[in-house]
Amino acid sequence: MKTTIKCPHCNSVNKPTSVSCRICGQRIREQRRDDIAGSQPIILERVMSGELFSAIIGKAKRRKPETEEREDELGKQKEKEKDTSELEAQLSEINENLKSASLILRAKEAAEEDSESAKDEDSQILIDELVGNSIAPEPAKPKRIKKRLVVAGAPPSVTININAPGSPQSVVPVSGDSGAQKRVDTARIRTYIDGLDEALGGGIPEGHVVIVCGSPGTMKSTLSFYILGNNAIAAGRKGLYVTLEESSGSLLRQACSVGMQLEKIGTEVGIIDLASLGMKLKNTHQNWIRILKYHIEKALGQGEYKLLVLDSLGALEVLGKFKDRRREMFKLFQWLRNLGLTTFIIAERPDVVVEGNVIQGRWDEEFLADGIIQMRLHHAADCEIQRRIRCVKMRGTRHENDYLAMLVDDGVFRVTKAISS
Repeated sequence: MKTTIKCPHCNSVNKPTSVSCRICGQRIREQRRDDIAGSQPIILERVMSGELFSAIIGKAKRRKPETEEREDELGKQKEKEKDTSELEAQLSEINENLKSASLILRAKEAAEEDSESAKDEDSQILIDELVGNSIAPEPAKPKRIKKRLVVAGAPPSVTININAPGSPQSVVPVSGDSGAQKRVDTARIRTYIDGLDEALGGGIPEGHVVIVCGSPGTMKSTLSFYILGNNAIAAGRKGLYVTLEESSGSLLRQACSVGMQLEKIGTEVGIIDLASLGMKLKNTHQNWIRILKYHIEKALGQGEYKLLVLDSLGALEVLGKFKDRRREMFKLFQWLRNLGLTTFIIAERPDVVVEGNVIQGRWDEEFLADGIIQMRLHHAADCEIQRRIRCVKMRGTRHENDYLAMLVDDGVFRVTKAISS
């Protein structure tokens, strides 16, 4: 193993890796080979304090500059992005081909069905012509009529289901050239208040969520309990009254004070007294929306109730601590509609009178409800106060919008046309 190299010009000793002579400066070899140091290890020896020091030097790996490494990484990343984009394009093309294939198959099936029905009709016509009147034809089987109605004035492709919730009245086209239409009404819940059912077009459509609103002293709770009691007595419809701020005893005393006969109602009207429960749980943190739903659903599982009164919306809002009022109201009304009951929600609404007109539409629930019955104390004269009632809104029925004077006489509620301004 060579440890030195001699210069051919001056015979001086040089390192084996030298290219030029260190003495004369003449060139020893044509070019430097990188594999000289790597192919054979070099042993360096020197004497240090009488000891032999040895070291083996191998070939070091050459590191790429940072710019080259970054360029390589960017190139790899671009190649990956290109591959993913090509894969996504292929997948989208496959999806489009599948959709077009399914559409073509559907169109073929529809065309085959139409052609078969047309062949059947043509063959039946031909048989009738050949046979004539000699043989009485068999009665045709009635076709199955789907419960779907075409909306008047809408394109033929737009249909409405009769049994769809939220559409108590549907327009049915009548056969003939006159273009006449008949109206299909759903069942009605009577209020049994003389004059009010006529003003509502026969009563409240079944399944509606109705707000009974008004200022204090307008008899909102008593009127709602009156509707429940009379439906239980006259029609056999069971009702459920949920009170959140007034106790059940106070509610029954108020009903007796206006002359209602509670002994006839019996157990047909159930009362859920959450106000008394709230007094016991006032120092604990409870989810009142969950408590309300639990008690109502439990009662519905034990009896076939048709009517529901929730007294009141303001108390539920305070107990439930609504953070997003619009969102919570929407969920509450959606849950009440899913129950399938005709629901009355009592809401405290002080009158806001501007130039003799009471302002409406200031609350979110007024837009979510199916109906609004407003009750107020009207100043008929300087010393005369008159109770009045008005149907502000009732979906699915024609109703009067005027204020009606309300009278209570020996347990009977009546409404008449208001004469005084």
